[in-house]
Amino acid sequence: MTPLREFGFTFREAIGPSSAEEVIVWSTLHFLRDGGQPFHLVITVNRKDKALLYHAVNLDDFCINKNGWNKGIALMHIPGKILEAGDELLVYCWNSGLNPAVYIDDFQVFIEKKDEYNSAY
Repeated sequence: MTPLREFGFTFREAIGPSSAEEVIVWSTLHFLRDGGQPFHLVITVNRKDKALLYHAVNLDDFCINKNGWNKGIALMHIPGKILEAGDELLVYCWNSGLNPAVYIDDFQVFIEKKDEYNSAY
C-alpha cells in the first residue's frame, strides 16, 4: 500500500442475520512499514452501505521491531441480535498515516459464533 492506494485488500462476508448470542471477529496479519506513520487494521459491519459498527486498531501498538516485520491483531465482539439480513462484514488495512509503503503478509480473518451452549472461549 502507498499514499496513492490508502486502503488494502478487503475481506467481505455476509454476516446477518445470526441466532448466536455474539459473533466474534478477529483478524491477524504481518506488516512492514516504510515510514513510522499510523497504520490501522479495520473491522466494520455495514448495513445498506453505511457503517453499523466500526473498529479500527492502530497497529503502532504492535510495532515491536521498528525496522522489520511485526504481527498485528484486531478483535470485535458483535451482539448477534443486532444483525439483519444483508449486513456485511468488512475487514481491511488502512494506511491512515500515508506511509510511503506498507507491506502485508499472512492476512487472516476468523469468525466465531458464541451462544449460551457453545462458548467461543
